Amino acid sequence: MISKINFTPSVSTPNCRMQKNAYMPLNKGLQADTVSFSSKENTVEKLVTKAFGKLAQNRRGEQLGTYMAKTDKVNIFLQETKFGKEAKLTLTNGIFGNKSYVNFNIKRSTGKPVEIASLDEEMPSNEAKKFVQTYLCDI
Repeated sequence: MISKINFTPSVSTPNCRMQKNAYMPLNKGLQADTVSFSSKENTVEKLVTKAFGKLAQNRRGEQLGTYMAKTDKVNIFLQETKFGKEAKLTLTNGIFGNKSYVNFNIKRSTGKPVEIASLDEEMPSNEAKKFVQTYLCDI
């Protein structure tokens, strides 16, 4: 995805003829053409921020937020456990090893990376992050 394009400025003259002082000195005002590319892949932090945004939209008064979604792959149930800081993610109707569901705890705090831990079995945090990233990108 292209996020930003800058073009070199150009000087135009009417009727294609040079006019007095219409030229541009070569050492002033020139810029290089630049193109910036942004990654299509969503990071775990972006996906978790988006998920907590969905939870915030679904809060009722002072109650904690919940969010449910159905994707092509699984059903997603996200429930806030601490206001804006922790949530429990349950994925159902999929094939997760020998189970049809899996639970994760998602923690976030200012200035620290997102922590994702599996609640059902011993799963390394890197694998849990990849797992959550795969399914949260659909919401």
